[in-house]
Amino acid sequence: DDELLQQAFGGIPTTLVVHPDRERETPGMEVPWPSLWPLAIIRPRFAETAAAPKDTTSPGVMHAKLMLLCFADRVRVAILSANLFQHQYTSVSQVAWVCDLPVAPDWLPG
Repeated sequence: DDELLQQAFGGIPTTLVVHPDRERETPGMEVPWPSLWPLAIIRPRFAETAAAPKDTTSPGVMHAKLMLLCFADRVRVAILSANLFQHQYTSVSQVAWVCDLPVAPDWLPG
C-alpha cells in the first residue's frame, strides 16, 4: 500500500523486501520514486514451495517478518505479522512487536 508507506516513512530512506507477484513482477531491485522518496524495493527470487506456490491464486501461509535494525547504541528487534496493507494495520490486532536492546559495553568499538 504505497499511500500507507508514504504516510509512515515518507522522506526516510527505506528498503522493502517483498515477495514478487510471479504474474506481474520479476525478481530484482527498483527505486520507484527517486526524486520523491529514497525507497528501494527488493524482490528476491524464491523457490517454488508450499509457502510460495507457482499458482498465485493459492493462499499463502502466515509468516512473520523479522527486522534487526542496528544503531550505534542499540539494536531494535521488530517482528511483524501483517502484510503492508492498511486494513491489516487498522483492523487486525497484535501485528507488531518491537523492542530496543542496548548494546553490551564490551561490544562497542574503542
